[in-house]
Amino acid sequence: MKILVLEQPWAQLVCSGICDVVTVDNYFDYRGEVYVAVRGQVRNYDDFRYEWITEINNSILFGNIPAQTDWLCQGIIGKVEVVDCVNESYSLWQQDKKFYERYMTIRNASLFYESLEISIPLGKRFFEVESIEGLLESQTYIVDIRKPKLVGDKYVLPVSEERFDDCLYKRCVHIDMFISEDIVLSDIFDDTPSMDIVKLSRIELCSPSRKAMYTLVSTEEAMVYDEAGNDMRFKTIYNDDYVICDCIRFTLGNMTMMV
Repeated sequence: MKILVLEQPWAQLVCSGICDVVTVDNYFDYRGEVYVAVRGQVRNYDDFRYEWITEINNSILFGNIPAQTDWLCQGIIGKVEVVDCVNESYSLWQQDKKFYERYMTIRNASLFYESLEISIPLGKRFFEVESIEGLLESQTYIVDIRKPKLVGDKYVLPVSEERFDDCLYKRCVHIDMFISEDIVLSDIFDDTPSMDIVKLSRIELCSPSRKAMYTLVSTEEAMVYDEAGNDMRFKTIYNDDYVICDCIRFTLGNMTMMV
């Protein structure tokens, strides 16, 4: 059994089916099933690329991955299928690689409901074991990747159970959705350079188990600020320029629960 060792958030993103490439050394030439183990604490991803930041934060908002505080920091958390190892990748998740590295492409990702304990050899990125305790009794699931979409005259926005409760009990009156490659801005704004004409009047928040319809007080493009009040700037994967991280801010009005 092959074990791939990753830091968080890469392990969570890979096993959730969101990240589809991993950088590996040239000597790695395996195809087939690999189990993913987590080593170390959760990495602070403030230095990540702009595109990764938006995808991670939106994935948390949509409920596709847990909040950062709930990421597992040890044990085997899932498995993937290694498809190929290539020198070039056009994936959103490709990283700057060294001359002795390649991109491992993956698919068929799944997560364990509970992590499995395993001893990870010091300094090892890959290793093999004859068996994994508890593996036969463990069950995996495939993450249903949810994305927002326009349905008729309403905008359907998937959210986590925690965010749904925040809005339901008025702990939060607005939702910030990061602008990323998956967000179709023409679903929200008329196609004008300034994006100042909003097409939406209502939004449906959809958690994995509940739905609620809200009127929209306002919808606007907004900059994202850190805890110190500074606008957040990140490098883009396309060049080394820093770009300001911005979002679509939905301010919620009256609510009606849906069956």
